[in-house]
Amino acid sequence: MLNSKRAIVFIVMSFILTSYLYCQNTAVKQEEIDPELKKIKNELETLSSKNKIWDEMLKSKLKEIDGEYQRISLENKLAIEKNKMEIAELSKKLEKLKLENDLKTEEIKSLAMAYNREKNEIEIETKRMEFAEKKAKFENAMLQAKVEKMKYELELRDKKEEWKKQSNTEPKYEESPFNEKA
Repeated sequence: MLNSKRAIVFIVMSFILTSYLYCQNTAVKQEEIDPELKKIKNELETLSSKNKIWDEMLKSKLKEIDGEYQRISLENKLAIEKNKMEIAELSKKLEKLKLENDLKTEEIKSLAMAYNREKNEIEIETKRMEFAEKKAKFENAMLQAKVEKMKYELELRDKKEEWKKQSNTEPKYEESPFNEKA
């Protein structure tokens, strides 16, 4: 809107100047031009005053807009700095959480290794105990077999003793071996 007003002022001034030059060229009498020229000069002064007023209003509006721009720019800079600080803080927290996570992961790995080691030791000890149990059962079975063998040998000895006694004693003959017993 301001530019269109300036354009109008420029056109009017151009017209006035052109008219003035035309009048000069046509050698119109000074008396005829003076009232017209005064009228045009008055119009020019009026338009110049209006133009100055518009210029001042424009400068005032520009100052107001510039002040608003400066305020918004400052707010944006403050917001950017605040965001940078928050990002830096969040980055530190993220890094700390990553480190804690890595530590926990290593702890879990360490505990898993310790668990597996202990589990393996328990399995080895269980196998040893099973082996010892089987060995003890085998040895017990061997001893049991020896005991059975010894019992058998003792029984055999007893029987041999008895057989010896029987064989070393005189046989008893019946007085009448061919008699029938009733």
